Amino acid sequence: MVQIQLIESVGGRRVSADPQMLRLPDTQWREISVQHEIYSNGSALGLEVTFGGLGRGQFVWIDDLKVTRTL
Repeated sequence: MVQIQLIESVGGRRVSADPQMLRLPDTQWREISVQHEIYSNGSALGLEVTFGGLGRGQFVWIDDLKVTRTL
């Protein structure tokens, strides 16, 4: 299971977040996208990726991370 969360903060304080939780059925590469609409002027946007259910000695790859700003 993986959770991807875009976290919006202003002055170091979290003002909103959009968590997306996905269950990955296998070890194949997947494209996953998350969208967040900014609520406050002067915001900083952070990305948090959390994997669950991992065992000792297992690892994950995050590849080709791209952030796109829209107007």
